[in-house]
Amino acid sequence: MKIKFGYSIQHLQQLNCNHCLIKNFVFIILISMLIHINNCKSQNQSSFVKDNKKWNIYEFYKTTKEHHKTYQIKLKGDTIINEIKYFSVFLSTDLTKDEIWIRLGFIREDTTQKVFFLYNEQEFLLYDFSVKVGDTLEIYNTYRKKPGIPINEHCKLIVSEVDSVFIKKQRKRIILHQICSSSAKSVWIEGLGDLKGIFHSSLEYSICNDNDNRVVGHKMGGASYQLLCVYENDTLIYKNPKIDNCIIKNTFIR
Repeated sequence: MKIKFGYSIQHLQQLNCNHCLIKNFVFIILISMLIHINNCKSQNQSSFVKDNKKWNIYEFYKTTKEHHKTYQIKLKGDTIINEIKYFSVFLSTDLTKDEIWIRLGFIREDTTQKVFFLYNEQEFLLYDFSVKVGDTLEIYNTYRKKPGIPINEHCKLIVSEVDSVFIKKQRKRIILHQICSSSAKSVWIEGLGDLKGIFHSSLEYSICNDNDNRVVGHKMGGASYQLLCVYENDTLIYKNPKIDNCIIKNTFIR
């Protein structure tokens, strides 16, 4: 009986060991599935802030054919400010010679797809790619070519449409208009920004009253902008379908 009993214990131990192996195998499979799901989610979401990302923007005045040029914004190098990771934002207005870059400020993106610009120790909301139809945003027009000029222009926008477009991959498209004027529209593409340029997410065309419920005037003159191209690590990921080149008025270098 002792022999049989000992054999039974050994048999149970073997079964228990096999059971542990099966549990570990199932656990590994589940972890692998979760990693795969997370990777799929991250691939579906197009990160906006990436090192060595560049935007070519076309600047022109409708009142004169002589004034038009291309400038470039790039993100280069990360830094920690107040225990938060940012990327430096640089501007170049001459893309045909030795590039001279001016640092404009710092940019970051959080886990909720909000993009913030840090300028003169103040942080401003630049984009929110998590919005839904009907959401309202107060976006600051943070673009300045000359550091030191205070940021005092802001625009209240309402989200009128959210759908998707395929640009290298599926990307969210967000259409917004000024809260007091449906004719002043902005179009954002996930991972690319505003179709007028990275720092033109809130160009304000109409002047709203204090309650933001009617137009009391319009801004006249000034430059107009169009996004030409976007690069990630010197790889072209977006090109304006209405314009042939990535540089206008300058020697074509791409």
